[in-house]
Amino acid sequence: MLALRTPELAMITAQFRLATRQTGGSSFDTIMAAYTGGSLAGLSLVADNDDYVGVTSQISFFATAGTVYQIAVDGHGVESGSINLLLQQ
Repeated sequence: MLALRTPELAMITAQFRLATRQTGGSSFDTIMAAYTGGSLAGLSLVADNDDYVGVTSQISFFATAGTVYQIAVDGHGVESGSINLLLQQ
């Protein structure tokens, strides 16, 4: 599990299918994770990644219809900048 300092969260409800998220084009070295759960204390890790290709992170998971996914993107170490989040379903 990746240690995310202060994650940026985006909620996604999906049909049952493979969901891919990627940070290509972001201005810094990213780490990314997907969780389910309704509160910070109750999050369950679904997928995480650091450096899929170079400094780009990518996660893929089978999304279930009606499930809310929390997508967290953070910087490796103390890095920060603009996030470019690509979504494929």
